[in-house]
Amino acid sequence: MVDRRRHTNRPTAVWRGSAWVMVAVLGLLVMLTPLPLGSHRDWGWAAIALAASLLALLMGVLAFAPVAQERQLAHRSAGLRLGVLCLLSLPVWAMVQTSNLVPASWFHPAWFISFGGANGIPPDAAISVAPDMSANSAVRLLSYLTIGVGAWAAAVYRASFGLHLLRVVAVAGVFYGAYGLLELAARQHFAVHPAVMPYPTDLSSANGPFVNRNHFATFVGMGLVCLVALWRHHMVARGLRMPTTIRRALRDSIERFLGQESVYLIGCAVMFCALLLSGSRAGVATTLIGVALLLVLMRAFGRSSSKPVIIPWVTGMSVASGLLMLAGYPLLTRLLATPAVLGFRKSLMDIGLQAIEDRPFLGHGVGAFEQTYFLYASTEYALFQVDYMHNEFLELAAGAGLPVALVTILGFVLLGRKLLAGTARKAGTVLPACGLAVMAQVGLHSVFDFSVSVPAVALTFSVVLGVALAGATTKIRT
Repeated sequence: MVDRRRHTNRPTAVWRGSAWVMVAVLGLLVMLTPLPLGSHRDWGWAAIALAASLLALLMGVLAFAPVAQERQLAHRSAGLRLGVLCLLSLPVWAMVQTSNLVPASWFHPAWFISFGGANGIPPDAAISVAPDMSANSAVRLLSYLTIGVGAWAAAVYRASFGLHLLRVVAVAGVFYGAYGLLELAARQHFAVHPAVMPYPTDLSSANGPFVNRNHFATFVGMGLVCLVALWRHHMVARGLRMPTTIRRALRDSIERFLGQESVYLIGCAVMFCALLLSGSRAGVATTLIGVALLLVLMRAFGRSSSKPVIIPWVTGMSVASGLLMLAGYPLLTRLLATPAVLGFRKSLMDIGLQAIEDRPFLGHGVGAFEQTYFLYASTEYALFQVDYMHNEFLELAAGAGLPVALVTILGFVLLGRKLLAGTARKAGTVLPACGLAVMAQVGLHSVFDFSVSVPAVALTFSVVLGVALAGATTKIRT
């Protein structure tokens, strides 16, 4: 007689294949989206939206897969559900801002000014000052949310998929970090064709395939945090112990760093060097904060039956210090030039605060800061074309309005709380700890720059966050 219970709990080829396809799609997105200027083009956004649709279909198939009792799915967690719903409010409100079915009193005043009076209402009038930009933003935000949920679903289905995706993010960081170093050397010593590097940029800074150095620094920083997490996880899994004698320490050091440990050390060195040569002040600082937070979390809550491993970290710090002395000149130059850019940054902050004061509840339109800027720019900076504010949170409040902005931030706080609870569980600490560190790195950088506005960075952040939440809300040890 056939045991039906045993048969239904066995994954079928369809479910297993769907999960593998999801991991492959997510991995390809992380690896390929940085190439065309961080996918900061319409066709790049369209490709990401298409991939998100495919992931949604695969998640529909995977939803019928039987899951063993020991895998407590995260959909039973009210905190996670509420966090995702809070994040969903932003693209939903962005779509409402593009509609003309709302009361006329909600329309942006700029529509009446451009039309020549309040008696006639333009047919395209909406809450947003630029409905096409807000619609674009809504599609992108929904795509990022779908990709994050897809990463979560794949990692819940099989815990090893989460580690695989973290490895992909780390490999992407190393690859594009090395690409940025080579591209910087080529720009300094050879004439690069405009088709290869269409944007004029500082010859002393590395930005890889991205438009801006800050995008490059955020992406490489996420890769560095993930690689350090995997390195720490690797050492704990191998049960490495602190050597008892100097001779043993030297021998172990050579064996480790000429073997598997050298891969981690070289990868971290490449990304740290690329970070320094990017000249991104906030990028370097927030990445170091993220790495420090990761090590503290994994040391405090992680599984470790051995004594502290000192030699790898001493070697890593020595290499980092050497790279700082060799490649830290662009960063030092940018640090010394900080007062020169404070005037423009302050003007952007004043514009954001004034925009919030004028429309605190409805906002000027999600993703429409380029048009909002011209409404408030002073004569000194009126000829500047500014696509984004140098503060993601302030831009969010100005575009979406304070209520939706606060709800969105609450969503991230709830997800961060879930990650912290998963880290403290001492089972599979690497995934939630890495997610919490990356969230801190990207969130702090967003206070000073607009890195998350680029699809490649936002997409990678969604993948890491989804994988981390899967590790935090399942009882699978990684």
